[in-house]
Amino acid sequence: METLLAQVLELLQQRQQQQQQDSAQTDRVLSVLEELVADSSQRKTWVKPETLTQRVGDAITASRLKTDLRAGYFKQGVHYIITSNGAHKGWSHHAWNPEAIRKFYETPPEKRRIY
Repeated sequence: METLLAQVLELLQQRQQQQQQDSAQTDRVLSVLEELVADSSQRKTWVKPETLTQRVGDAITASRLKTDLRAGYFKQGVHYIITSNGAHKGWSHHAWNPEAIRKFYETPPEKRRIY
């Protein structure tokens, strides 16, 4: 009988230890999920040039974007990213951040930064 009680006690202790490990693992998962949610709310949206002109407005054309890009007004990683793997170059391999572009064009020309 004592042996059976000892086995039951050992099983209960193992169960309690497993629950503590599960709880710790659940806490870690929740922490990672919270970080992901916070990160995703800060993430930028990147769109192709043709979509950008639709989102930002008709006053901003693709040729205007190209001109301002060549003039150095846009910073890679902030205003645009290059989506090519390096084998291709050109306008079609740029993705744009509509929010950053909108802010740029809302800024008076004399206050716009050149990178």
